[in-house]
Amino acid sequence: MADAMVRNDGMLNTWVNSPPQTNEVRRTAVLIAVQHLLADRFGLAMRLSELGSSGG
Repeated sequence: MADAMVRNDGMLNTWVNSPPQTNEVRRTAVLIAVQHLLADRFGLAMRLSELGSSGG
C-alpha cells in the first residue's frame, strides 16, 4: 500500500484536492417530480428523508 501511494503521489494529491462527485441535483430533480405526481394523484403530504450517502 505504501509503495502504491508513493508511486501514485501526484494522482492521489490531485484526487484528494478535487471536489467529490455527486448526483444530488439529478436525483433530487426526479424525486421532486415524482412527489408532485403522487401528491396530485393521492392528495397526501410527503416527506423525503436522506438516510445516508450512496456507496457508489
